[in-house]
Amino acid sequence: MNKKILTGKSGTLFLDARGRITGLVRNDVDVAAKADTAFILGFRDEKRDPVILDDSAFEHCSVEDKGDVTVYTYTGNSYKLEVSVEVASTDAGFVFTPEIRNIPENLPLEWVDAPAVCVKKNGFILWPRCEGVLIDSSDRRENYGAWHWAGFVDTYPGGFYPGHCQMQFLCHYDESGEGLYFEADDRTHTLKNVDFAPAGEDKRRFSLQTFCGGRVVNGTYRSPFGYIVRGFSGNWQEACAIYRERIADDPVLPQKYGYSDVVKNSPVIAIYPVQGEGKDCGKMTTNEYFPYCNALQIVDKLAERFDSKIMSLLMHWEGTAPWAPPYVWPPLGGEEMLSEFCDKLHEKGNYLGLYCSGTAWTQQSQINSYSCEKKFEDEGLIHEMIRGPHGEIKAVSCTSPGSQRFGYDMCMARPWCRQTIKDEIAKIRRINVDYIQFFDQNIGGRFLPCYSREHGHPEHPGVWQTEAMKQLYVESIAETGALLGAEAAGALPYIKELPFSDLRNNFNWPYGEPVPAYEFVFHEYLVNFSGNQCGLNYHLDLTGCPENLLYRIAYGFAAGNLLSLVLKEQGKLHWGWGLPWSDPEPDQESALELIANLNAIRKKYPEFLLNGRMEKLSVPFECGESFILRKNGEKITVPEVLAVEWTAPDGKRAVVLTNYHNRKSICSFNGKTIELEPLCAVVEKL
Repeated sequence: MNKKILTGKSGTLFLDARGRITGLVRNDVDVAAKADTAFILGFRDEKRDPVILDDSAFEHCSVEDKGDVTVYTYTGNSYKLEVSVEVASTDAGFVFTPEIRNIPENLPLEWVDAPAVCVKKNGFILWPRCEGVLIDSSDRRENYGAWHWAGFVDTYPGGFYPGHCQMQFLCHYDESGEGLYFEADDRTHTLKNVDFAPAGEDKRRFSLQTFCGGRVVNGTYRSPFGYIVRGFSGNWQEACAIYRERIADDPVLPQKYGYSDVVKNSPVIAIYPVQGEGKDCGKMTTNEYFPYCNALQIVDKLAERFDSKIMSLLMHWEGTAPWAPPYVWPPLGGEEMLSEFCDKLHEKGNYLGLYCSGTAWTQQSQINSYSCEKKFEDEGLIHEMIRGPHGEIKAVSCTSPGSQRFGYDMCMARPWCRQTIKDEIAKIRRINVDYIQFFDQNIGGRFLPCYSREHGHPEHPGVWQTEAMKQLYVESIAETGALLGAEAAGALPYIKELPFSDLRNNFNWPYGEPVPAYEFVFHEYLVNFSGNQCGLNYHLDLTGCPENLLYRIAYGFAAGNLLSLVLKEQGKLHWGWGLPWSDPEPDQESALELIANLNAIRKKYPEFLLNGRMEKLSVPFECGESFILRKNGEKITVPEVLAVEWTAPDGKRAVVLTNYHNRKSICSFNGKTIELEPLCAVVEKL
């Protein structure tokens, strides 16, 4: 038997004699590229070194048809392993289910990447990283961060799900309007790396590398879920619509429109430090925003200018050291001082939020003399930290020389670690803080892989990590009632517990163009805020393209997010977080006017911008182009006017048109010409 042809609603799938995908034809367009292998498996040998096998390591491949299912079975290798991959045509698409048998004890299975799916290099890839990024056919993604198999913390950054990647699917499409969609239909939300890899000069390989820790039973691993491959018509929005429909009955989702009062009141988030002058590292002293009540006059001015409630979201407020987790309490100046500020904010209907720094462990601050080295040694806390396959210990975030701290990462499957985090959250809640971004640096709510054999969890990463983080979040909320958030939007299994987070689409500029894929899928369930935009100075020419700030403000609004701003001295707006206050600031009046106008529209139309579901634009629309300038001088074209369609809960539809320029803009919308005033948005009901 040389090949297998499967037909389905989304296309026709072609497999060769060894079960490798050779094509997927939809509407006479082949949306797949020929795969060089059927699957890839990752093991660890007796030295815990990686052993990676694909179907070429197996001498024999047999094919058996079992009604609606075709089974490819691979045998004949030095390890006596046996692999089967079931392929079925269903209404959802072509479903692949792998099983590995006869796994020897001295060669434990770490991960499975099956099936191997390849797409053409030309066209666009939607990568669900940090709310969504559209990757074109350039090599920018590969040049910025070379792909490699995920594993211990040295893989950062990457596509870990649940984490940097908040959804577990990828798609590709080109100018033909036809594309390929690849999804893990996994309601257990086990740890994966959702990514894509170079596969020769003319193609890329999609990867849903799935970690199997705790799921090998009696030498057998059978995937508890299937991997869906299907064709689709359209662009990234159609792919998001497929995913949105498919996950709608996932029990991890909260009820629709169950937003907190904070979100319902649409405050503008004002982000500023009480120590230092904009930088996250280096020695720092208190600034004009300390004592905390010094900022009340600035808050009042912003509230008046925006006709809005304000959330003061503080950085560098910790009484231990800035960015020195896990211990943050008491606050700088003492609990009473911060409590007074909180009370005075509440008197005028405003809010207090606090940044923290997640579940890392600080040995020594690089900002001040704070140290936990003695406690670490006396209590043997080295046994609570995540470990690599060889017992190695290191950390990811902000621990390099010249950064914020030296330290490690805590293993959140350990009861001591979870209790430590819950205790700190409880301390903060004593003064009625409205919002705690405790899980900053836990991107998307992540828990990085741990390979320890001493912790009582499986020796390889897997679903147990998702379960441990979920348990931490659930218990923290049950015990404190806190409104919690993370850095970047909470990944799918954590949406209910992390309903308000600091978005990180700005992390995507090195790879491609940010797109609101997350908001397209999840906006009816939660609303986040636009975030502190940290790190943009490394990727965008902020002063060379000054309208980038106005575009980013408008982008957040158009995506349905709450608006945020970063303050430097004297209540002035800055480009984003992490920039010295001495850097030239953006044009103040334009940004303030844009925020005021957009937040007024947001509050006027909650049926769309709060409770609405994002849709692909269904009516004709044309406008001019603007651009964003990268640090390397490359221009990225963006629409002069942002147009986003929304459906309200009662089925009514509208398109929100946003002009973020200091000049009028003209667009053609639904058969008519519309002239938009500068720095404003209009709602066109359909």
